Amino acid sequence: YIEGPEEGWYDGAGIFFAIILVVMVTAVNDYRQDLQFRELDAKNKDLRVNVLRGGITVSISIYEIVVGDILVLATGDQVAADGLCVSAASLMIDESTMTGESDHLKKDPITAPFMLSGTKVADGYGAMLVTGVGQNTEWGRLMASGKDPEEAAAKLEKLEEQLAQNQISQAEYDDAKEELESEDKGAETPLQVRLNGLANRIGQLGLGVAVLVFIILMCRWLSNFLKEDRKFATEDLEKIVDYFAIAVTIVVVAVPEGLPLAVTLSLAYSMKKMMNDNALVRHLKACETMGGATTICSDKTGTLTTNEMTVVKSWIAGNQREAEDTQSDETKRTLSSPVMTLLLQAICKNSEGEVYTEQDGKPLNPPMFTGTPTEMAVLKYGHALGADFKAVKAELQDVARDPFNSTKKKMGVLCKVKDGYRVHWKGASEIVLRLCTKMLTSDGSIVEMTEEKRAELFVLIDSMASKSLRTLCLAYADYPTVKNAEEELPDHDLICIAILGIKDPCRPGVPQAVERCQMAGIVVRMVTGDNEKTAKAIARECGILTDGGLAVEGQEFRRMSNEQRVARFGPKLEKLQVMARSSPSDKYDLVHMLRGLGEVVGVTGDGTNDSRALKEADIGLAMGIAGTEVAKKSSDIVIMDDNFASIVTVVRWGRSVYSNIQKFVQFQLTVNLVALTLNFIAAVATGQAPLTAVQLLWVNLIMDTMGALALGTEPPKEELMKQKPYGRTSPLITNIMWRNIIGQTIFQLAVLLIYTFEGYSLFNLEEVTGECKLVLEDGEVAHSYSKELCVDAAGESQWHAFDDHEKHEQHDTLVLNTIIFNTFVFCQVFNEMNAREMEKKNVFDGFFKNHMFMGIIAITCVFQVLLVELLGTFASTTHLSWDQWLICVAIGFISVPLAVLVKFIPVPEEDFFRLWELAQLEMLPRLSMSSEGVAQLKEAQERAYAAEYELAQLKGLKPPAKDEFGLEADSNDKKSAEDEIAALKAQINELNAKLQAKSDVSPAEIKIEGAE
Repeated sequence: YIEGPEEGWYDGAGIFFAIILVVMVTAVNDYRQDLQFRELDAKNKDLRVNVLRGGITVSISIYEIVVGDILVLATGDQVAADGLCVSAASLMIDESTMTGESDHLKKDPITAPFMLSGTKVADGYGAMLVTGVGQNTEWGRLMASGKDPEEAAAKLEKLEEQLAQNQISQAEYDDAKEELESEDKGAETPLQVRLNGLANRIGQLGLGVAVLVFIILMCRWLSNFLKEDRKFATEDLEKIVDYFAIAVTIVVVAVPEGLPLAVTLSLAYSMKKMMNDNALVRHLKACETMGGATTICSDKTGTLTTNEMTVVKSWIAGNQREAEDTQSDETKRTLSSPVMTLLLQAICKNSEGEVYTEQDGKPLNPPMFTGTPTEMAVLKYGHALGADFKAVKAELQDVARDPFNSTKKKMGVLCKVKDGYRVHWKGASEIVLRLCTKMLTSDGSIVEMTEEKRAELFVLIDSMASKSLRTLCLAYADYPTVKNAEEELPDHDLICIAILGIKDPCRPGVPQAVERCQMAGIVVRMVTGDNEKTAKAIARECGILTDGGLAVEGQEFRRMSNEQRVARFGPKLEKLQVMARSSPSDKYDLVHMLRGLGEVVGVTGDGTNDSRALKEADIGLAMGIAGTEVAKKSSDIVIMDDNFASIVTVVRWGRSVYSNIQKFVQFQLTVNLVALTLNFIAAVATGQAPLTAVQLLWVNLIMDTMGALALGTEPPKEELMKQKPYGRTSPLITNIMWRNIIGQTIFQLAVLLIYTFEGYSLFNLEEVTGECKLVLEDGEVAHSYSKELCVDAAGESQWHAFDDHEKHEQHDTLVLNTIIFNTFVFCQVFNEMNAREMEKKNVFDGFFKNHMFMGIIAITCVFQVLLVELLGTFASTTHLSWDQWLICVAIGFISVPLAVLVKFIPVPEEDFFRLWELAQLEMLPRLSMSSEGVAQLKEAQERAYAAEYELAQLKGLKPPAKDEFGLEADSNDKKSAEDEIAALKAQINELNAKLQAKSDVSPAEIKIEGAE
C-alpha cells in the first residue's frame, strides 16, 4: 500500500460511499417516478363504456364488464370485450389492431355477428352481447402471450406479414415502418434530447480539461524528476495516482448527468399535478411542448360552451315559437294532428339517443335521456311536446339508418309505411334545407317551397345563429319504392317540417381563460361545424373573435391556395380566428399549414375523424367526456372535464416545466464552470486540486440529484402566462441566463482563487513547505517546520522540502482547503435560491410555500456540517472554528444581493450567438477575399437560396427573390417576369376601358391570378 493499510483505504471508502449515496438517491427518485407513471398508465387504460343494465344505459369501467352484458356501441368507441352483434345501424368496425387489415368491416346480427375485443367502431352504432372478458378474449390471449397488438414490434410483425403476402407495396411498408420507428423513439422528449446534447458537450469539455490538467501535472513531475536525477520510487507512483485522481474528479464534476434527470423529475411532478387539474397526460413530451404552444385550435361544443343544450326557439310548419310557448297546452293544441305526428316521428325515430321512463319497474321522473348533447336537447323538446317515445318508435318499422358524422353533417332513418317508405332527415339547417323542395303548413298540407320562402327561412336561420343558436332542420319524404337503401338513403325532394334553435351557453371562465392565452402571446382559434353566424357570435362571446379578426367557412378555406391564405389572413394566419362549417380534413389542413409556417400548434378533438388532426398537431388534446376512444388514443393529453380553462392550465404547467429546466441549467452551469476553472487553475499553479474527489462527488449530489429535485418541482406562477411562448427554435440558454451565470461565476471564482493563493495570510494560517528532524540532547527526535531553524541547527542537508502532495496534507493547508470547500458549497446553496427567479429581484417570493425546496436546502446544510465536522477523515476536511463557519456562510450569502445587482444589467433580446452570426454576415462583404473565397461565398449563397426556394414550394408560398441572397436574377427569369407584367398591364388596361365604356364585365374577367 502506498499510504499504508491504516489510512490508505479512506479515500477509496469515501468515494465508494459517495457513489452509493448518489446511486441510492437517484434510484429512489426513479422508483417514485415509475410509480407515478404506472398510476397514470392505469388511468389511461381505465376506459368508460356504456352497457344496458336494468333496462337503462349506464356508464361503467371497462374492468366491470361481465359476460351477458349488452355493450352499447357508438362511433369512436373501443370494443372492450368479445361478443356477438345483436343490433347494428351501419356499424363499421376497424379491426386493424387485431388483423392488420386497414379496411373497415361491416357488422350485423345475421351475416357478420362476431366482434373482437381491442377493435374500434369506425362508423355507425349498435349493441353487442358480451361472451368473453379479460384473458378469455382474443386480445387477452395475445397480451398473456407477451404480444401487445398495439406495441410497435407487434405492428411491425403484421406489416412484414402483409408485405410477404403482397397486400401492401414496399413503399407503403417503408413509410409505415418509419412512422412506427419514430413513435418508438418517442420515449425521450425533445427537451431531454436537447439536454442530453448539452450534457454531452459539457462532458466533452470537462474531459478535455481533465486531460489537459493531467498532461500539465505530469510535465511538472517529469521536469522535477529529471532535475533530481534519481530512480523511480513508490512516492512517484503515488503522485501519478494523485494526478490521475484529480483528472477523474474533474470529469466527474463536469459530466452533468442531472440535466436529463431534472427533465424527468419535472415532468413526473407536473404530470401528477396536472392530473389534479383535470388533464391526463398520455405522452411525456406533451407536457413541455404545450408550454411552447403559439396557437390553439379549439372546438366549440363542450370546450368553449357548457355542452348543456336546450331548444329555445323553433319554426314549425310555418310558425315561429319560443321554447316556453312549446310547453303550453295552447301551443300543443294549435299544432294540427298531421304536423304533430310527423314532428314526433322526426324527433323520436331519427335519433341515436334513448329515453328511459322507468328503471327496474319503477317510474323515472323526470325521464333519463341518453345520446349526444344535441340529441338529448331534441329529445327533451319532444318530451315537452308530450311524446310517448316507445309508442312513436313502435308505429313504424325501421328499414335502414344513416348515422350522423361530421362530414355529411346530417343523419337519416328509412321506415316502412302503409303506401311505401318514409325517410326522416335531421342535420345542419343549411344542408338539409337545400335538399327541401316542399314545406309543411300549420294545417298539415304540403306546399311548394318557393325561392322567396327559402330565402326567408335562411334569414331566420341567420337570425337564430346571430344569437349564438345552433340550428337543426327536420325534414321527411315519402317514396313508393326505394332501391339500395342499405348503401344510401334517398335525400331528394324533401319536405321541411321544422327548424330548431338550440342554445349552448358559453362556459363560465372561458372568456377569462381566452384572455390569459392572448396575454401569453397565444392565438386562440375556434374550429367548429356550426354555421358562420353561430360560430362568430359564440367567438365574440368568448373573446376569441376580436377587432380585425376574420372568419371563414371550411369549404372556402379548402378552395384557397396557401399563398391566398397567407395574403388574406397574414404571414402566420394570425387574422384567422374562426373556421365555421369545417370538416375534419379542414381542421387537418389548418393544423398542417400552421405547423409549416413554424407555429407550435395545440388542437382539440373529440370525434373519430379528428384523430388525423390530433396526430398532426404538436399537442393533440382529446376531450375526456365527449371524446371517443379513438380520439383519446390519438391524443397527447386528455382534458378530463372538456373545459377550455383546463387547456390554459396545461399551457401554464408546460411553461413551468420549461422554466424549471432553465433554472436548473443556469444553476448547474454555474457550478460546473466554477468547479472546472478552480480545479484547473489550482492544479496547474500548485500541483493539487483544492476540491478532492469525495468533496466533488458531494457537490455532484447537491447540484445534480438534489438540485434537480428542488428546482424541477417549483410550482407554476401566473407570471409565466405574461411571457411570450418560447416557440420551436428559441435557445434553451437565454441571454438573461448567460448574464446570471457569468455574474455568479466571476464572483465565486474571484473569492475562491483569492482563498487559494492568499488564504494563508487572510486566515492567519501557516504555509508549511518542508521539515527537518533535530536530535535533542536527551536523544529524542523533534520535527521542525522552520527552514531557518533547521539550517542553523543541523545544516541545510537535513532540510526536506515538501512536494505538492505533502504540503496538501499539512493541518493549516487542510483548514484552508476545508474553508474553500465550505465556501464553495454555501455559494451553491444560495445560488440555488437565486436560480428560482431568473428575472425577478425578490428570489424569496413564494420560498416558504415550497416545502420541497426548503427541505432540500435544510438537508444540504445539515449534511455539509456533518461532512466537515464529523466525516473529515473520509472527506479530507477538518474542524472549523465559529468565525470560519460564519465567513463561509456570509460569503455564500453575498451571492444573493449580487444576483439582484446583476439583474440590473440590460441584455439584448436577440440571442448572443445569433447576434454574433449576424455581425459575421455583415462583415463578409467588407472582407477582401481571394477568388477562391468569393467562389465559396457564392456557393453558400446559392445553397441558401435553394433551401429557401424548396421551403417556399413545400408551403405553397411565393418563391424568394435571388437578390435577397446577394445573387443576380437570371436573364431568362427577368425576361419572363417582364413579359408576364406587360401582359397583366395590358389586361388591366383593357378592363379599365370596358368599365369606362360601361360595358358588361363578368367576375371571371375581373379576377386575375397574380395581378397583385
